Amino acid sequence: MNRNSSVRDAWDIEHRCYIPGSGKMEIEGTPYDWEASKINVRYHPNMSTTDRVVVRVAPSLSRLHDGQVVVNMGWDESTAMAEGDFLAAVMAQLRRVGAENPMYVGVNPSGKGTERYAGGKDVGRIKIADELGDIRTIVRRLLKDGALSAKAKTYIIGHSMGALSSMAMAGQMKTEGAQVAGILNFAPITDEPLGLVRGRFLWACRKHVLPAVIRLVTGEGMPLNHADYNRMMFGGPADLESSLPNFQRGFPTDSGKRFLEATLTIRRMFDEILADFARDGTPVTVIKHGKESIIPAKMPGNHVDYMNSRGVDAKLLTWVSAPHAIPFEMTAVQRAELDSLLCLTLTLASKESFRIKQNEKALLI
Repeated sequence: MNRNSSVRDAWDIEHRCYIPGSGKMEIEGTPYDWEASKINVRYHPNMSTTDRVVVRVAPSLSRLHDGQVVVNMGWDESTAMAEGDFLAAVMAQLRRVGAENPMYVGVNPSGKGTERYAGGKDVGRIKIADELGDIRTIVRRLLKDGALSAKAKTYIIGHSMGALSSMAMAGQMKTEGAQVAGILNFAPITDEPLGLVRGRFLWACRKHVLPAVIRLVTGEGMPLNHADYNRMMFGGPADLESSLPNFQRGFPTDSGKRFLEATLTIRRMFDEILADFARDGTPVTVIKHGKESIIPAKMPGNHVDYMNSRGVDAKLLTWVSAPHAIPFEMTAVQRAELDSLLCLTLTLASKESFRIKQNEKALLI
């Protein structure tokens, strides 16, 4: 299986899918194990494949993990988009707060990252409910197989429409008795009723909203070329070159049904999960992107206000220099701002316990 030198190489840019593999790699001078593997979930509602791709990165995948971060990406996205500078920033922060063997897990629901998904006509019929149900099944399977640790403190990250998946994942992990230390949702699409029916989103997606209706009838996916992707996710022609690594790690077509459902949602989906968060104090952080070109400006704040009204410990932070997409290759400013945001949110343990751990290490020296 050791056919690739890095987890980045596990993504086949030409065919928009993962090549299963494993090996060792360095991230900013630190050695890590990595693995891209497929699991079979044995069911396929409206999906072209039963395979699901899971990516794991850790200093040692064979030892117990003292912290883990699980990443869910959104519409038209795979976790391959998060395996660049974002992965490096997350792992650096986990090590910074004292985790000795933290693990990063990238989850691709609905068959994303498989060759059959990239070429499957019926991908256009995948519903949000299908994807959220898929996420719950994947969580149960990963915990059962030991690919996720129920004992390690877990942060769940969602981006864009992946924020919906992160909420479903957190609820399922709690049901299974796993520790959820917090949820971080970057530039989230939320379950606010008709929250996307606002000028910014409709203007950014003006070429896609009406065609999506037609494509639901035929079962075809929603096309998204590089120019459209760049305009919607990065903001404009000046960023065409910098957006290419992200575009190559997503899908040229994706589910029109999920796209329409997210746009036209009329009901809250997570009130029961929010009630659970409120009971046990699970914190939720919403990251608003400062150079956003698609998410309505008030949606992140509305989301935080609603969660606070339900008793959830939710807060709003801003990644000032970020476009809608999480850049695969970040500028120095974007990386510095992301590092600061992660320092505020990925803490794993209290400052006091971390200080004790550092003092113990100093005594050993």
